[in-house]
Amino acid sequence: MRLYIVRHGESGGNVGRWHQKHDTSLSETGRKQARVLAERATRIPVEIILSSSYIRARETAEIIAAAAKNLRVEVTDVLREFKRPSEIVGKNIHDPDVTRIKALVSEHFGDEQWHYSDEENFFDLRERATSFLSEVSKRPEKHVLVVSHGGIIRYIVAVMLFGDVLTPDVGRLFFDGLATTNTGLTVCERREDQTWRLITWNDHTHLG
Repeated sequence: MRLYIVRHGESGGNVGRWHQKHDTSLSETGRKQARVLAERATRIPVEIILSSSYIRARETAEIIAAAAKNLRVEVTDVLREFKRPSEIVGKNIHDPDVTRIKALVSEHFGDEQWHYSDEENFFDLRERATSFLSEVSKRPEKHVLVVSHGGIIRYIVAVMLFGDVLTPDVGRLFFDGLATTNTGLTVCERREDQTWRLITWNDHTHLG
């Protein structure tokens, strides 16, 4: 099986630099990015598109699907972006309260029992990424395109590569060390021995 994992196109929140809600839409640039990626995707033997339930991802998936002979889009909450504390959603990333809350969350990154409020911590995210990989591995399709978000994409790939040995310290290094670009394409392959390997990370050459 090959997974073609795509981060959604640029959104209004990406432009405004604020922590986004689930219903944030693509910007005009984001729609253009999705159309460029969609043309590229017509040359990939995709059988189905799995999309996050968030609007910006669904819009990206639908643009790709329309270009690729109306591929079916299957929406799932498991691909949504990781949940931050509700207190910072909708606020600019440089807001002092946002900075303070994120510093506290970072300080307790390796504490399984700690939450600031209703956010997902490392252990929650590792479990969700593991669940997604378990489910997608059971699918009959051999070429699956996934449209999701920068944060959870990194957790999915981290679980692919490290499995049960993915610790908070390794997860932090992986998360902080790998960048994702709007409509960047990551390709992973599941081998016959059931292990995964990373083939391409965040390829965005289609953007010029």
